Amino acid sequence: MRLHKKVKDSQGKTIEIFGSNRWQNILIDINSPTSPSFVTHYKKQYGLDEFSSMNTFCPKWMKEFDQYKNDSFFSGILLKFNDDFTKAKVFTFIG
Repeated sequence: MRLHKKVKDSQGKTIEIFGSNRWQNILIDINSPTSPSFVTHYKKQYGLDEFSSMNTFCPKWMKEFDQYKNDSFFSGILLKFNDDFTKAKVFTFIG
């Protein structure tokens, strides 16, 4: 994984954010129109319906991203969308 950046949380703990920082197309399964759109991250597909939008309870360091999905208490996936929501940048965070 390629390190995108390191940030500190409100308690001074280091969070590492990994990803290529490249836009990728948001994919749609045309054979199943009721299936959610998805992105691919390190050869794994994630449906956009698995993610939560940022809210007031999210840590300050997460606010530059649009959505998140926690894998555990200390790690997860972050999404940043382009202006017309056709592309996304996908990142992994580990704290």
